[in-house]
Amino acid sequence: MVKKFYHAPFALLSHNTKAGTIFNYANAKALELFELSWEEFITFICGIREPRGVCNAIGTSYSAWFY
Repeated sequence: MVKKFYHAPFALLSHNTKAGTIFNYANAKALELFELSWEEFITFICGIREPRGVCNAIGTSYSAWFY
């Protein structure tokens, strides 16, 4: 099941629920879309240490990801 989610044709992300969002999972499609390596993705914190405005892009895309 884990491999199916990682290689799914849609972006799948997970993060904590505290202020200063820290992402802790991204599947292959999400990493591809945001042009980040796994190491880059799991080390940024929204609003503090984030590459290329990723958190803003993710925040404005949430409604499109949940049907």
